Order: sequence, then structure tokens, then C-alpha cells
Amino acid sequence: QTAIAENIGLKEGMNVLDLGCGVGGPMRNIVKATGGKVTGITINEYQVGRCKTLNAEAGVEDLTEIVQGNFMDLAKVFKGRAFDGAYAIEAACHASNTTAMYKQVFQVLKPGALFASYEWLRTEKYDKNNKLHVDVVDGIAEGNALPEVRTIEDCIEAAKAAGFDVQFTFDRATVGAVPWQQAMKSARRAAYLTHLLTGVLEFVGFAPKGTQAVHTMLLKAAVNLEKGGDLGIFSPMYLIVMKKPIATA
Repeated sequence: QTAIAENIGLKEGMNVLDLGCGVGGPMRNIVKATGGKVTGITINEYQVGRCKTLNAEAGVEDLTEIVQGNFMDLAKVFKGRAFDGAYAIEAACHASNTTAMYKQVFQVLKPGALFASYEWLRTEKYDKNNKLHVDVVDGIAEGNALPEVRTIEDCIEAAKAAGFDVQFTFDRATVGAVPWQQAMKSARRAAYLTHLLTGVLEFVGFAPKGTQAVHTMLLKAAVNLEKGGDLGIFSPMYLIVMKKPIATA
């Protein structure tokens, strides 16, 4: 999490934008590590309130700001404000149009500012003619409510179309002693017990109808994520770093 802040040069005195900040876990780690200020945006009203509470408990209210809004409409939400940088952690993948989202980020950045995004992407090992590959990636998209699973080439093209200069890309999911999907496998074993419990609770009336069906969808999503990692055809942490040129037309 703090690595993405390093990629945009966040330091004390700067204010950067966190796109799709959720309840602010990465935000709190980042401001504590850097001393910089982070403004988060999330479309979810509950997350705004929860994030403010957690930020207060962590003692970082002075370095954080939470705004409810759509990151596909940043220029309207922030009305002329300009940020020293921006980052997105596994959030941009939910954008209906990558170019349109990147253009919104471009509009609210100062010239020379950097934008770094961890994207959920298909890797170069993905084979569109391999049915297993197609089924796994389609399952990832469906189970996680993604419009599609893009490629790094798609993101590079989108960045250029938005006016950014691409600085570098890197698949961070390929580093580390333990494969990223391994942790998911351990968690999924416990999730099966939860799945059985939701079925019982729904049957006796303590859980709403459809609870187990939703949990089934989430389990299938997890299985496809694991398969994508095992096959090397999917990455949840493909980093792309881009820069708004100093001189813009």
C-alpha cells in the first residue's frame, strides 16, 4: 500500500486523491507512513461514515478527507480543485470505461502530477482460444461485478488517450515468496463453513432468502480468482504509473 504512495511521490505538504477508497485502510497506512494528506472518494454512503470513524480512532483526521461521489465524475465533484497526485487500489477495474475514468483523473491533477493504479488485468499468458482461460476470466468478471477484465495494453492505450504520459508498468503480483492466490485458498476453506452456516440460518429464518445464493456467487468468484492465479492468466496488482505533462494543450 505504501509502495503506491512512493510511486506518486507523496510526501508531507502534498494532497493526493484516493479513488474508490472504501473504508480507508490503505489511506490510513499511507498518511501515517508519508505525512502527506489523502482525499478519498467513494460512492458508498456507509463507507464514508465508517471511514471517518476509523480515521478519527487512528488519529489521522487532519491528514484525511472523505467525499461521497462517483469517480467517473471527478471534475464535477471537486469543482476546480487540483491534486498533487492520485492513486487507485483495485478500484479502476470497476470503471465502465477506462479511458473516461482516466480522463476524469487527468482533469483534477496538477501539471506534472503522477497517477498510479493497481489494476485487475489479464496477463500475456491469457489465450482467448483456450476455453478454460475464457471461462475463468469471465467468471472473475461476473463474480466481482466487473464490466470486463482488461489487459495492460488496454490501460496503456487508455492512459495515452486521456493525455497521460505512461511512466512504467509492473505486475507486482509476480513478486513475493508466496503466490497471491495461496492466501485465498486458505481463506476459502473457512468460507465453506460459512456457506453451510448461511444455508442453515436462511432455512430457519434468521437470514434473508437469497443469502446463500449470494454466498455461492462469491465462492465461485474466489475459485476463479485462484484458478486465474494458478494459470498465470490474471493479476490483481498490475501497476500502471502515468504522468500529467507539465505543458498541456
